Amino acid sequence: MLQPQEFHHSEEVLLKANLWLTRFEPLVKEELGIPDVQTVRGRLGTVHALREEYQSLEGLLHTLQDNQGLVVASTIRQAASQLGSIQGELQRALALLTGEPSSKQVDLQAIQDILAERQAKQELGVSSSEIVPEVLELRTSNGNWAAASGFGLFGLGWTSFTLIHSILFIGGFKQAIGWLALGFLGFYSIFYAVGIGMLVGALNTASIESIRMEGDNLIVRRTLGRWVREKTYVLDARMRAAIGRPQTGMTNGNKGQTRPAVLLNDVRGKEIALCRDGNHLVQQDIVEQINRYRKIYGG
Repeated sequence: MLQPQEFHHSEEVLLKANLWLTRFEPLVKEELGIPDVQTVRGRLGTVHALREEYQSLEGLLHTLQDNQGLVVASTIRQAASQLGSIQGELQRALALLTGEPSSKQVDLQAIQDILAERQAKQELGVSSSEIVPEVLELRTSNGNWAAASGFGLFGLGWTSFTLIHSILFIGGFKQAIGWLALGFLGFYSIFYAVGIGMLVGALNTASIESIRMEGDNLIVRRTLGRWVREKTYVLDARMRAAIGRPQTGMTNGNKGQTRPAVLLNDVRGKEIALCRDGNHLVQQDIVEQINRYRKIYGG
């Protein structure tokens, strides 16, 4: 539960974010119609101001943890990513109005980027009008308390039994062979590792899992109440997401196999498993969204 001071802080950030979006909305909803120099210059001024304000606001968005706050944070990040293209459109409109030759020069790199994006969308069967955001943000798991409780209780029992057994066993042998009995810790470490692994797996299963992908950079965020953990990866440009069984994790009952998950690889070949508790349709949708994004913006 948020403390009063933290609650007021997040409310203040939410208010600033909504005010930012209120100023941004006319840039994408209101048509210029027959533009005039004053209107275009005014909108360019708004774009510059929003860009500067976002620099200070971006570092505060992580404080928005409720459902409404998460939606606002995601929306404002997507909006900020579009400021550059909006500014380019306004500058081209201003060039036509003022007749400045230097403003009419064609941005070849921008055209090449747009053509490459359109071609990638066509290869994927995506309409050119369909938006593929420059930054992909997805919630990949809502948390499964039922599975986490069962797995956590088993892990707690396993670890507790190992702790008591190791104390009694090593304590008894210490009476016979002295401090050499501590050598048994190497043997017990195997059981401790299994127990701790189960407890960590239970925490991950209970957590809300979300991702933020920007190019080849991936941030995996797990939120459990006020506890937020983030891990950053650099993805292997050659690899795409797929559904498979991760090398480690919870198993399917007595089958002895780990549950299917959405799998990715980083540049070092390390496996990244997402959406471990999702059904096949949810996992397939996440795979399609990630691969669509990677096809356009990935390495």
